[in-house]
Amino acid sequence: MTVLRRALSTLVISLSVACGGTGVGPAGPGNGSAPAKVTVETRAQLVIPPGETSLDAMRSLEKLSDAGSVEAAVLHAHYLMDLFDDARFSGGEESRSLLAEIAGRPKDSMRGPAATQALAELLVLDADRVLELDRKDPIGQELRVLASYDAAVPANRADVLQAMEELKRIRDKRGKLADNATLRLFGYCRSALLDAQKFDRVGQRVALSHCLYPLFASDPAPYFAEHSTERPPPPQVEKIAAALSTLLATRGDSRLAASFETQRAWAKNFSKSPGLLSQIDPLALRLPSVALAQPYDDAPIFTSESPSLGREILADGRGHVAVALASETPAAELLTSAKTISAVGGDSVLLLVATSQRLRVPRGDYWSDLVSDAPIWRVGQLSFSLARLDATKNNPGQRTEGTKAAEWNAQHSDLTLHLIVSPSQWTLLSPLGRIAQFAVGDKDASAPEMLQGALLELRSAYPDEQGIILVPEGGTSVGALTLAAEAAHHRADGIPLFPRLALAEVAPKVRKGKQLEARVSRRAGANVSVNPEALTNKVPAAVRCYQAMADARALPTASVRLERSADGKVSATGGTKKLQACATETFAEEMLAKELRAAEVQFNAKAR
Repeated sequence: MTVLRRALSTLVISLSVACGGTGVGPAGPGNGSAPAKVTVETRAQLVIPPGETSLDAMRSLEKLSDAGSVEAAVLHAHYLMDLFDDARFSGGEESRSLLAEIAGRPKDSMRGPAATQALAELLVLDADRVLELDRKDPIGQELRVLASYDAAVPANRADVLQAMEELKRIRDKRGKLADNATLRLFGYCRSALLDAQKFDRVGQRVALSHCLYPLFASDPAPYFAEHSTERPPPPQVEKIAAALSTLLATRGDSRLAASFETQRAWAKNFSKSPGLLSQIDPLALRLPSVALAQPYDDAPIFTSESPSLGREILADGRGHVAVALASETPAAELLTSAKTISAVGGDSVLLLVATSQRLRVPRGDYWSDLVSDAPIWRVGQLSFSLARLDATKNNPGQRTEGTKAAEWNAQHSDLTLHLIVSPSQWTLLSPLGRIAQFAVGDKDASAPEMLQGALLELRSAYPDEQGIILVPEGGTSVGALTLAAEAAHHRADGIPLFPRLALAEVAPKVRKGKQLEARVSRRAGANVSVNPEALTNKVPAAVRCYQAMADARALPTASVRLERSADGKVSATGGTKKLQACATETFAEEMLAKELRAAEVQFNAKAR
């Protein structure tokens, strides 16, 4: 039994793929003479699909390599690798049969992960045999790289990037092993695409992004970022399939022509698989467009025919469900979908929108040849809480304990602010009173700007308010609702206004009069300043306690002086008792911590 066959026997037995074999005896180096050269006839027998004499040729090469022939060892290892690749990538049964004969096993045992692992580690041994004879042999070194990759495919992304770069270097040299390297690059992406079919949308995006490692030059790490705002738009399966075909089109004249042809056909058919990794075209779907939106984060997509929606929500774990509706669709359809999503356990609906983005990607990135300086359209999302959908129709503004509505109020909106969106006007109100109303229509496009002015004042008056509940009325469209939601959500420069949005079916009953409107104006005019500047970090807290005084009457204006006594107490003089209490509660502890002797707090109320 030769050195190679003895190693193979030990290896395969350890992997439960036992090896017998009828190897030829060793033919050592004899009296030190140079090993015989490989004959032309032997070379001619190393064909794929293998012929009747291919096994004899391999045995002849084993003898010569045992006798010290580097040439024979290289030919043996290369042919063994080609047999392995032909069996894997073209389904070559003749190659599989010859591999079984070399391993001394039945052909049927040469399938499955254990057999693949055994053969991959045999390739490592064969490559090592070349390097034992000549550690600087370039083909032997490349054989070792390829075989090591087969034996232990990298698991973490840093190792994947390094492995792909090594394979690309071998491919780009256009040497004898270039086709073997190309097939491994292809195989990594193919495995990712096959895995993608088992996953939800998040898993599909991640799996598809793995194809960027073998197909493109730059590090695709940004595509795996945790937050969608940090990720480029995901790759599209059609373009990945096209890139795979391009990869395989670079095949040289080698024994692996059938493997390349088989995999080209596979890539072409895979790209046409119905529903696989379906991409969302925001323009084709006529999604409402917004200037700024969080990129879509692969939540399950709602369809009215989906009987598994509840399971998808549980499997996804985030409680979000996306809805894709054309801009002209009545917003009532969004409410209908939202109620269905809430009924099966969802806590928010993501309205898909179209938003433009100017990409800045490195050379060699997936997008570098697909975009210019012009922005691209991608799918974004506006998130609406479903907490208000269970409010009663008799009193949508109520705060009944134990309901989702109560949770929303406690966390995001003490005022329970509503924005009523109809085709003719937008109305901003609370159960405590109406705040503002704006006309909308083709002849008046100022409603978003005017709404933001009112909301800025509201944020000044109630800085802790975060949420607004949108109520579509009178056949308003999804596009109109989106325009109002965007105006309420953030300013044109991206600075947040009311970051939390919710949906409701009906508006609340509203108290008559302008008490709330007046209170908002009084609170918005509250201003506090302090000297020394070392205490300015406490000013927002002072503003809040000062604003609380505006709920009942006009705000007092005064200056309060704080002084620290020798015994470590802070006393206040000037202004009203409530102003003194506000100043002391806000600044005293900070004065003591910073050993400040005195401070002057100025309370001012300006009309808005």
